[in-house]
Amino acid sequence: MNTKLTRMVGYVVAHRDLEEEMRSGAYGEFYSYVLAGNGLFIQTANQYLVGAIPIAPAPVRGLKQKAAECRMLAPRIPAHLLDLAVSIMSVDPTRERYVAIVWRDRDWRLVMPEQETDQASVTYHRVPDAVVELHSHGQGPAFFSATDNADEQRFGIFGVVGNLHCPSPPTLSLRLGIYGYFMSVSLDDVFDGTPTNLDVLPAHRPEV
Repeated sequence: MNTKLTRMVGYVVAHRDLEEEMRSGAYGEFYSYVLAGNGLFIQTANQYLVGAIPIAPAPVRGLKQKAAECRMLAPRIPAHLLDLAVSIMSVDPTRERYVAIVWRDRDWRLVMPEQETDQASVTYHRVPDAVVELHSHGQGPAFFSATDNADEQRFGIFGVVGNLHCPSPPTLSLRLGIYGYFMSVSLDDVFDGTPTNLDVLPAHRPEV
C-alpha cells in the first residue's frame, strides 16, 4: 500500500540552493517555519496570496537571507471596493460592521454576510473564500484589539476602519495575518489605486 504522509506544519532551513530546499519535503501544507540567515520566519501561500512574516530576527551564519513578504498572486484589488466598504460601514457609524472581499468568477467582489452588530462588537458568519476581511470601529480609531487578534487566526489580509463620521476622513489599518502572527502592510501591497476619502495608516514592517 502506498501511503503519503501530509505535513501540516513545515520546518525549513533556507539553504543557498533552492532546489535542495524543495527536495527536502520540509514545507508544510498550512504553513512553514523558515530558519534564514537573518532569523526565523513563518511563511505560507494560497492561490491568491504569498506571505512571509519575520518572528525572531537573529544572524545565522551560512544561511540564505529572507525578506518579509506580502504579495498578491491574483490581480490587486481595485481601490473603489474600499470606498464601497466604507460607505456600507458609514450607514450607521455607531455600530461595528464586517465586509469581506473575495475573488469569484475572475473578479473581485464585496460580500456582506449575516451579522449581529452593536457599538463595540460584530458577530458574523465567516466567508470561507475571503481574501481580505474588513471591520469597522465606528467613530473610534482604526486599531487591532485583543479581540481582533484572537479572532483573526487564519491566513489573509485584515483591515480595521475607524473614525467614521468624524471631522477628519475615515482611517484604515491593514495587516497580513498568518495563523496568529501579524505584520502591517501598505495599501499598494494589496490594492490598485487610491480610495477617494480614506486615510491609510502607514505600514511598519519589522526590521530583518
